[in-house]
Amino acid sequence: MPKVVLLKIFEDVKIRYRARTARGSYLQEFEVVKRPNPEPITLEKLAEYVTNLNQRFPDREFYLDEKVIDGKKFIVLSQRAKPKKAIEKLEKEIAKAREKRDSIFAEIQKISSEIDDVRARKNEIANKLKWIAESPLLLKALLKPLERYLERKHKQLRELHRKLAKRYSKLSKMMIELSDKIRELEIELIRIKRSGIAGRIPLYFEIKDGKLSGDVYVPKSVWEKKRKNASY
Repeated sequence: MPKVVLLKIFEDVKIRYRARTARGSYLQEFEVVKRPNPEPITLEKLAEYVTNLNQRFPDREFYLDEKVIDGKKFIVLSQRAKPKKAIEKLEKEIAKAREKRDSIFAEIQKISSEIDDVRARKNEIANKLKWIAESPLLLKALLKPLERYLERKHKQLRELHRKLAKRYSKLSKMMIELSDKIRELEIELIRIKRSGIAGRIPLYFEIKDGKLSGDVYVPKSVWEKKRKNASY
């Protein structure tokens, strides 16, 4: 097992973050510095902090562990590599999105059938209007009331066809977006199951004389890879 090399925060590691200025015109980088007289960290406060983290991020499963490195004792704050709650949350989101997609698909099929029916009725009326238009003048005059009725009916069907086509287009777009979302969620689920959750940076709190010394460390290998993903 490779040796864990620790970096001391505020000495070996400089914590920086980027934020907008008061006017919000451009991004500026800030460095986090240690307070002159920091409040001592206790095991009780650390445990309370972990509880608060799990309340804020229930699917990430923060926890405390104890490790010994080079004869030194540490309390380690980390997250489950493959948190069960995060996996369950993704699985529920995927199932919900699939159910919604299936519902939309069923509605699309229904609208498609309605469009075919409206199109057939439009064509039937158009053929009747064409027959009337080509009829002899005397017969055409007698069929004038029917012609007006058919024209009104044809106009109504055109409007209904337009509304159905608009609804069909909207639902098709929603279905494509849902399919893309499902694909992204499935990829994320596979990644977590294989590699674990991204952005995990364990914090090592050194123990001296049975209590926390106040010195905090991070593993060098993890910091170099994931410093931009630090989340706590």
